[in-house]
Amino acid sequence: MKLTLDEPAVFKDGISILSDIITESTIEATEDGLEVEAMDPANVSKVTFTIPKDAFSTYDVDDEAEIAINFNNLQKILRRLNKNDTLVLERQENKLKLIYKGSNTKTYYVPLIDLEDRSQSLKDLDAEVNVSMPGKLLSEAIDDVDVVSESVKFTAEPGKLTISAEGDMSRADVELTESEDVTIKTDGTQTSRYSIEYLKNMIQARKICDEVTVRFSQNYPIMLDYDKEDSASMNFILAPRVDNI
Repeated sequence: MKLTLDEPAVFKDGISILSDIITESTIEATEDGLEVEAMDPANVSKVTFTIPKDAFSTYDVDDEAEIAINFNNLQKILRRLNKNDTLVLERQENKLKLIYKGSNTKTYYVPLIDLEDRSQSLKDLDAEVNVSMPGKLLSEAIDDVDVVSESVKFTAEPGKLTISAEGDMSRADVELTESEDVTIKTDGTQTSRYSIEYLKNMIQARKICDEVTVRFSQNYPIMLDYDKEDSASMNFILAPRVDNI
């Protein structure tokens, strides 16, 4: 296996976001591209990160290759990757070899691990609410209500999405209405609550894509889709906190 990324920032950012959610998982190199699909240790969220084959200047994979790796270890190594470097990924026996080619050439070896298959208990679901918006708007809304509570409530109604949080004495509401930048599709009112801690990690995916699609239903998981055509995508599913509604 040999993969080359001339613009590796998307890989570096994606692994950084993954390492905040999951500890270890398998990276798969398939005929379509590179993919990571994993549950967090608490089985509360699921994340899928993909880079299509066409994003690589070299994509040499004989058969589907699987690399089980600790993402914290990989993320530490990727901190030394400069934005103008070319990144080469190779599998060498029980290690992942990373070559950074820039003003100089640096080579790192990250050990592979044995990893048992984990069942993916959160599956993609049909949603009653579909909201498209700039990722910056969602990030700012989550930051605005984070000062009040550990959980956030999403309430959608025709033409409006309200993101709110309520603590012992404080409350915060952020209202987003339909506009040129925000599209809200729902037939009726839908409400669900989620962990801010998880969402704060997930919304970092705006580094991957400027736009986000938010999908959810009453007391159902929320799905965040950051898809940038021909570059990369990060998709999240987060279980609701129905006990707090």
